[in-house]
Amino acid sequence: MKKAGTISKKDPFVIWMLLGIPVLFIVASPLHFLFDWSGKNMIAGLFTPVNESPWEHLKLTFWPILVWWTLGYLLFSRRKERVFGRYAVSCAVSAFVSTVFVAAFFYTYTGALGVESLIVDIISLFLGLFLSIILAQHVYKRTKPGLFAAFIAVVIIMIMAAAFLFFTFTPPHLPIFKDPPTGTYGI
Repeated sequence: MKKAGTISKKDPFVIWMLLGIPVLFIVASPLHFLFDWSGKNMIAGLFTPVNESPWEHLKLTFWPILVWWTLGYLLFSRRKERVFGRYAVSCAVSAFVSTVFVAAFFYTYTGALGVESLIVDIISLFLGLFLSIILAQHVYKRTKPGLFAAFIAVVIIMIMAAAFLFFTFTPPHLPIFKDPPTGTYGI
């Protein structure tokens, strides 16, 4: 007997989410360099890191997840079912958890060891994507969010998107926004 709110393992979006782990990890790597490769194009800078600050690197999880979930919704949602809430809430969970995990992981290991490591940063990106997508998949499969939960999820995603866009140009002078090599903030 299926629990209330659970969905079939045959739901293609469940597979899509899992496929997102390697795809998003592979996509995030070149995105790190897109701003420089584009000749410092401002539009590219809105969606990719413009410097080496921890904040800018969070774009490597947020934007790919948002695009991946949107594509999944467009490809796999069925008009007869009310699934938008599941998509929205699972997207918000994945986007939020991945960014918080990557930031927390970075500050934990740099604070504990007093070093920065590209290898550890890459591992944290993978772990952040992996854990956030597994958690989001659980939320998607096991919950049946109502309209209010879907609304809150969309608001969270919009606030995060607005913060990434706004702080690209006008970041506060806080350590998370500081580019360590140059000591500058934002573009």
